Amino acid sequence: MFRVFFMLGYRMDSIKEAVNRLAAWCTEKPIGWHPQASERFEKYISLLLKYQKRTNLIGFETVDEIVESGFMDSLRLLCARHGRISGPVLDIGSGAGIPALPIKIVHPDVEMILVEPRAKRYAFLGLVIRELGLEGIAVHRCRIESLSLDETPKLVISKALMPFPQWLELTAPWRKAGARIGCYLSENDWHIFSELAVKDGGGFSMTKAADRCYIILS
Repeated sequence: MFRVFFMLGYRMDSIKEAVNRLAAWCTEKPIGWHPQASERFEKYISLLLKYQKRTNLIGFETVDEIVESGFMDSLRLLCARHGRISGPVLDIGSGAGIPALPIKIVHPDVEMILVEPRAKRYAFLGLVIRELGLEGIAVHRCRIESLSLDETPKLVISKALMPFPQWLELTAPWRKAGARIGCYLSENDWHIFSELAVKDGGGFSMTKAADRCYIILS
């Protein structure tokens, strides 16, 4: 019994430390930090760890991986727009909520639309939204081809859903209708983007970190 409580306490301490690092990082970047963000991120991490083994939600196994490769990587896209974001934001293939939920936690006033066809992940997203007390967020259990929206989203995002060229093809109708398109690119995708950008001639804003590029197409 003592070992169980010790491990739970250790895990909570590591979660708080990781969230404190995330808060400092967001404050240093043009991202910002909401007063309720720390509590919500702590709950979100706890839920990810609790349900990970049951539903194979994410590929991250540690708290640090969740924060650095999940949350920070999601939020870096905002740096491409100097932290400015407006909704509705459409997240396609939301899975465990990354990248939409980290953005929503930091900017809870931004309306979010999540699309996730898989039942267990859809249920998990509903649980997180309730536990975190998030408002202005809708989750649709369907494939993107079946989604019907009343208005064009301001920003369309996704992480690791499909290769970059296919992502541009999928989101082309929304971009044509006026939406911005968020792109999380690996270093290997950069030359593909460079070639397409020259042909496309459209505007974009971007930021880089390590071997990743974060681009918002307009």
